[in-house]
Amino acid sequence: MKVPRGIVGIVALVALFGALSGVLFGILQDRHERRQAEQLLILLDQIRVGSTDRGTVVRLTLPFREYMEHVPPADQSNYLGFAFQNEWLHRLRLAPPTEFRAGITFNSGVVVEKWASEFVSTTGCAATVVEGKRGFRVPSGFPVPPNHHVVAWPDASRQHVWRILIKDDDTYGEAEGRNDWSFNLTCMTQIGAGCRDARAMLPDAALPPTDSGASGSRSVPQAGAER
Repeated sequence: MKVPRGIVGIVALVALFGALSGVLFGILQDRHERRQAEQLLILLDQIRVGSTDRGTVVRLTLPFREYMEHVPPADQSNYLGFAFQNEWLHRLRLAPPTEFRAGITFNSGVVVEKWASEFVSTTGCAATVVEGKRGFRVPSGFPVPPNHHVVAWPDASRQHVWRILIKDDDTYGEAEGRNDWSFNLTCMTQIGAGCRDARAMLPDAALPPTDSGASGSRSVPQAGAER
C-alpha cells in the first residue's frame, strides 16, 4: 500500500522536530552544567587556603551536592571533589568529552589545598591550577618551592599550548592568584572539535613564552614569586 506523500512529509517533519528538540535540550542542559561550574569557581575564590574551615566549605557547597564526586567514607573529612561535564553534547556527537573538576583538601578541619582543572579528553588539552598552604606536600628536609610556579607544554607545532600547570601557595599575591584562576569554561559547550589550546582555558594567566627553541616544558618564576 502506497503511503500518501502528505503523511510521509508529516512524519519527516515530526522526526526533524524531535531531532532538533533533542539537540536544543542537550545544548541547554550542558550550558546549565557550565553555569554551575562557573558558580563553583566563584565560590572557590572565596575559600581561603590556610584559614577557611571545613564546616564553612560544606555549607557553601551545599548547592553543588549533585556534582560531588564519590569519596570513600574514610576520606570524606579530608577531601571534597566536584565534577562537571558536557555529557549531552558528547552523546549527540556535537563535541568531544570535556570536563571541569575541582577539589578541596582539609587538614585538621582547615583548607590546605584547592585545585581546579579543565580537560578535553580527545585532544588531551588541559589547564590545571593548584593553590596549597605553604609547605604542604613537601617532605621534611626538602626545600620549599617558589610560591608561584608555571609550566606550559607546547604542542608539536609550537604554535599552541597543549597543557598548563600553575601551582601557587597561600603566600602568593591575591590579585595575581585571581588571574591564575581565570578559567574560561566555554570549552565545555563549544560545538566542534573542542579546545585545542590551553591558553583559551586560562586567558588571563601569565604564561612563559612558547617558541621554536623552547623545551618540552617551561617553568619560570613570575612577578611576585620568591627567588
